[in-house]
Formats: sequence, structure tokens, C-alpha cells
Amino acid sequence: ANDYGVSELFFNDGTGRFRDAGEATGVGFAPKSGMNVAFGDILNTGRLSVYVTNISEPGVLVQSVLRGSPAASAGLEVGDVVLSIDSKPVTSPSEMVSLIAKCGAGNRASLMLKRDEQHKILAVPLAQDPGPEGRLRLGFVDAPAPQFADVEVVQGAIEPELESLKGRVVVLEFWATWCVACRAMLPAMNGLHERYESKGVTVIGVTMDPAEKAKNAAFEIGMRYPVLSDPEGTVSQSYQAFALPTVYVIDRDGMVRDVFVGYDPDNVARMQRTLDKLQSERMLPL
Repeated sequence: ANDYGVSELFFNDGTGRFRDAGEATGVGFAPKSGMNVAFGDILNTGRLSVYVTNISEPGVLVQSVLRGSPAASAGLEVGDVVLSIDSKPVTSPSEMVSLIAKCGAGNRASLMLKRDEQHKILAVPLAQDPGPEGRLRLGFVDAPAPQFADVEVVQGAIEPELESLKGRVVVLEFWATWCVACRAMLPAMNGLHERYESKGVTVIGVTMDPAEKAKNAAFEIGMRYPVLSDPEGTVSQSYQAFALPTVYVIDRDGMVRDVFVGYDPDNVARMQRTLDKLQSERMLPL
């Protein structure tokens, strides 16, 4: 047995089976330390023994860098290994988060890191955490929306490709059958679909639930707009939709214009204002 490897998370998909959701939910990461345990008669002496091997590599591997963040501005890159922060060694992601938090917003943190077998030092200015919605806005707004992949249409007459919707405004809602807040927001989403569909707006629901389960749930709760099943979590991961509901508004040119996390009547009102504004905008010339 060993615990040296990518962390794993499995979901019961409601069909009597479990599916791997570690990568899609962001749980999976590459640790830099661990332990291996072997049990057996390795020396052929007729006696069983337990052999424990500790594996340790310094640092924390950077697997993503948020666009527009202080880390990105300072030059941190995917694949870097952070070895220390302000001369304090880093051995785990939680330890790295703790050290950064102790530095405090408004200050600078000195990161010693390894990149392509070379050591570098970065001075990173620290800012206040903008929260889940703020982080998504920072990373996605005014950037091209990620394309769809590995999705299945379970309701509605649409193609499972974002490119096919170019020229229309897209409201992309990430939801789940078990999400109470998603159900609370459903009347508002149905209302947006009915009000704007004829005006060049397509509302789409995306769920990691399997296709058959998503289809049945959409019918039972009365979803009137198209629904896509994202069983591998590929699209959910691309949009970092880890809190539900999360809604993206994408303009006619395929650019993200706004992001909303959670259900709030003020969010719905803001969404309507965004859609009204996009009605008057034209596509950019090719």
C-alpha cells in the first residue's frame, strides 16, 4: 500500500457505481512526499516482515496559475516547484497556504522555486483574496471561454460544441441534481430562457451527473432550457465550477463577460442587466 501519488475522490453516481472525480473537482494534486508499506516474506526466510519506506521531495508543485493574479504578474508558472517562502521550507500545499496567509495582504512574499532544474527567486506582491466569484472573474472575464469537450446533449436541440453557438450570447449554468440552491434559482433561469431565447441568447445547463440521471432530473424539476451531461467533469474543470450554481455569460464572440456564483436575487438582476447590454453589441468583424 502507498499514499505517494495523486489524491483521489470518488462520487456515487446514483446508479450503484462510483466514478473518479478527483481531477474534475480539483482534489487531485501531485504531492511531493509520501510513504510506501510492503508486507511479505521478501528474504524467503519463512518469516513475514513489514517494510516502510518514506519518500520525500522538497517543495510543492504548481499545477495552475490564475490569470491576472499577483502570482501570474510576478512570473510564477505551471510546473514550478515552490521550495520555500521567506526562507521557510515548504513541504505541502496546506503549509504553503498557511505561510502566504501569515505574510498578509499588501506585503510581499519571497518565493524560492525550482524551474527546469534551475533555482529562481520571485518577489510576489500579495493581495486580498477576492472570494470564489472574484477569483473566477479575475481568471475568466474578458478572456475566451473554454471550449466544450466530452459532453452529451440530454435535453434541447443544440450541438455539444460552444463554437456552434458563435453569434449568440450564451448563459452557461453549472448545476447538479442534489444542489438545493440550483433548484431555488431554476425559476429565474427558466425566465431568462423564455425572455431572451428569441433575442439571440441560449441558456444551457451543465451537470456532472450521468446523462440518464440528468435527463430524468431535468424533466422532473421542470428545466425548460438545453442540458448537457459532463460525466468526466472536463468542462466543469475547465470553468473551475467547483461551487454550485456557477453561471457564466459569454458574448457573441465567445468571450466571457461575467460570472456569478451561488443563488442571489441580486445576481439574477445583474445577469439581466448584462444580457440587456449585450443585446446592443455587435460581433467583432472577422
